[in-house]
Amino acid sequence: MDQGTVVNQAEVVGPAFMSSYHQVLRNDLEHVLTPLAHRGQLAEFAEAWRDYRTAASVHTAMEEGLESSGGGGIDLLNHWYEASANAPLSMSFLEEHGQEEEAQRLVTVALAQGHNDLLRALSAYRQVAEAHMDHEEEVLLPLVEQLPPPSASLFSRWCLTAGAASYGFEHFVAHGVTSFATLGSQGSSPERAIAEFLHSLQSGCSEAQWALIHATARAAAYGPIWSSVMAEMSVLQGVGPV
Repeated sequence: MDQGTVVNQAEVVGPAFMSSYHQVLRNDLEHVLTPLAHRGQLAEFAEAWRDYRTAASVHTAMEEGLESSGGGGIDLLNHWYEASANAPLSMSFLEEHGQEEEAQRLVTVALAQGHNDLLRALSAYRQVAEAHMDHEEEVLLPLVEQLPPPSASLFSRWCLTAGAASYGFEHFVAHGVTSFATLGSQGSSPERAIAEFLHSLQSGCSEAQWALIHATARAAAYGPIWSSVMAEMSVLQGVGPV
């Protein structure tokens, strides 16, 4: 594969880390948090819940942006589509983020109140979270896919700049890699899912950001998985953006 082909592919797959992380969050909700809650393993749930909330907060920051780092992906879409019927996007999705944050708070409160309260609060939160992810996949992500290549790359950079400035960014990366390695992704092998996630991150990051992501992902993946990831996506070998 020549250098020009790699760059074009990166422009296309760049924003994919946003949608691929939905699978990580769904893995947590379905395969980690819900079973722990049903078994009444409250200490283990509390730890897994902290991990989930930290990763989800970085994902949200990528969309909303941070005061310290500028706008996020939604801001870019509002700017690009400002003359269309799709704008403004921010109000709807910011309202949903607020609803999700409140539902998360209620899960945390319920954790201290016991098993039955936790089950009810977690069930309610899952409905909010899954509806929000479905909405993004139906409305927001198709708009990202319609962006011309330069703006698609810019979308990735805006998201990653906000994400990298967030508390927990390294956890966000490691959590995604671990989730795909242990729980997989619909339609993809664990190795392929990790490779696609990292490739999409790589396409929009700086050299310094990629060095951090690469090192964090390698530490989170055990040897055989990492070797297979490298075989799946040779573009990920070495340090530095393509």
